[in-house]
Amino acid sequence: MAYSTNKTGNFNGVVGIYCLLLLLLLAVAAVEETSAAVAVAGRPQCNLNGLWPCYSAVQGTRPPFPSRSCCSVVRVVDKNCLCNALLSGSYPPQMVRNALTLPNKCGRYDLAGFKCGGYTIPR
Repeated sequence: MAYSTNKTGNFNGVVGIYCLLLLLLLAVAAVEETSAAVAVAGRPQCNLNGLWPCYSAVQGTRPPFPSRSCCSVVRVVDKNCLCNALLSGSYPPQMVRNALTLPNKCGRYDLAGFKCGGYTIPR
């Protein structure tokens, strides 16, 4: 494949690839910013990676109280998305039971009594 060069010696093909990569990065950043805006606006989100701050609050038989950053995510996560993830079989039963207590601990009382498979979010 032949590339033409301009007066500065840069390859036009390489410059084109860099421009394409820059546009791709800008598009990804815009999507992430939109997702964050949806969560901030209080609409449900289904990005469970955002629940990472809750990891310690679901570990073991006596987990610590959830952090502020955990609760800020719990307040906007979609209940069906959360339920589907918990029932996926990827988490041990103790972790699922602990996770189901997070909405109440974080002040999200609209989920109280919500049935998630064989589990119910406590009141």
